[in-house]
Amino acid sequence: GIARLQWLERAMSRSNPTRWVAFAHLSALHLSQGDFAQAREAARQARTIVPVTWTAMPLAAADAELGQTAEAAAVLAEHRREWPNMDLHYFAEQVVPRWCLLGARTPQVQASFGRVADRLAPRR
Repeated sequence: GIARLQWLERAMSRSNPTRWVAFAHLSALHLSQGDFAQAREAARQARTIVPVTWTAMPLAAADAELGQTAEAAAVLAEHRREWPNMDLHYFAEQVVPRWCLLGARTPQVQASFGRVADRLAPRR
């Protein structure tokens, strides 16, 4: 659970190449429990080590939940340059539930992420 990953993160050397993975998983766990500030912080920590889509998406979801839509859109826009054809609506509908580990807050995170997707790529 979250406590184990937090312990693992604290126990890992700063030079450990898998440290970002622990932060990324911790972010997903926090999202699943509706602790969006902690999810944002864990995702932000992961992104300072490895700024990839896997670390961007939970950060964007947490930002969206915290009402930081512009920040969420900026993170997603960065990854739209890498994946210009990424369907953000598909991500909101199909991938976010997995990111949230099908937790009770999944519909809430999906809705927030969907609003950010609408901002960046309105449905046609």
